[in-house]
Amino acid sequence: MNSFFSYKYILFSLFFLLMVFLLSACSEQKDEKIPSTNNVASVLYSTDTAGEQIGSGISYLFLVSEDGHVSTVKKRGLELNSIIPYNDQILFHQKNEMIEIKKDGVTSQTEFKGCTASSGYGQSSGILKKQGFYYTLFNIGFTPDMDGYISRIRWGDVTNNYCKELGTYIEAAGNDDDHIYLLSGDRSDPTRLNFQTVDVGDGTLNEGSLIELKNMKSDSRIMFTRLLPYENRLIGIFSTSNDNGYQLQLLEVNPADPNDAKIHSLKEYSEDSSDYFLYNKEAIHIYDGQIYYVDGYGDVYSYDLKEEVVNKKFHFENYTRTSRLQDEQVFFKKDRLFFFRYNLEKGEHQIETYSLKGDLEAVLPVKGIGQEIGKDKVHIYDFKILD
Repeated sequence: MNSFFSYKYILFSLFFLLMVFLLSACSEQKDEKIPSTNNVASVLYSTDTAGEQIGSGISYLFLVSEDGHVSTVKKRGLELNSIIPYNDQILFHQKNEMIEIKKDGVTSQTEFKGCTASSGYGQSSGILKKQGFYYTLFNIGFTPDMDGYISRIRWGDVTNNYCKELGTYIEAAGNDDDHIYLLSGDRSDPTRLNFQTVDVGDGTLNEGSLIELKNMKSDSRIMFTRLLPYENRLIGIFSTSNDNGYQLQLLEVNPADPNDAKIHSLKEYSEDSSDYFLYNKEAIHIYDGQIYYVDGYGDVYSYDLKEEVVNKKFHFENYTRTSRLQDEQVFFKKDRLFFFRYNLEKGEHQIETYSLKGDLEAVLPVKGIGQEIGKDKVHIYDFKILD
């Protein structure tokens, strides 16, 4: 008799815990309102896929106000996700929906039926100004027969949203005002790198032909940054390695003639470490005809594409690369460089503003991020300065 009641008690306890979990999950998805302060930056943390384990993981979108206080949007996790500033809103994608945060602080969500996203591609999103569309890319996985690969693209104008599949594993992406450009691996030969132009319209998707970039063939290639439009070409930073270390290089490709791609050598690193570059696809910028980038040691460089000359511009003030590699990112905007990081001495996060000449113009202490995250094992996946 006692064992019977004990069994009933265990079942009731499990049922109660399940209901609490389901109710809390449902409550997360309700529309809500956050303080409508004048936000100047956004920072996104999330669990990775391996860290999700039971449940859907967790993500924290922090909106940073002018005085450094944060408003928190806490949702389900999505590895390598990105933030999309779109008109006067912020778009924040989830596995099955998109969160829209309006300027007045009101949030709403749009469901993407049959378009589950398992992970992102790390800041692989953007705005196509000509059509007025946002887009974002997601990594799905191999086809059931293991003979191909599936990625997904979501795009639209918030009123109308679309989703379709792409048959490539994406190593880097970028856009101009009109087109999306992809660099993708080859299933049959991983050393190959293919170039592709993708066009989207009102519910339509057009995948251009895959064109091999023959001079990019390598078994040690790592694409570090997004692709940026430069005059009639695209540029992006990558590395290769050999027995002597790592070679940081710049890819220059003409979308009209990808076979004419050109490689520029930037710098060699002999250290036996992967710390030589930030895993931050926004760590590249074009201003006044110069290409700027940040390496993993806090050094900022410029590169003249015509003269093929590299110049070290400056080093982040009081910065040494530490083990906190998942708690810092950079973002360029016009003639400024913004560096988000954790200050070990002060025990708080901060945003540093530099001119491209190297002057440290401002330091904004960011309050409350560590306390909000607590013991959750999350990684930083995006940081952007807002208009």
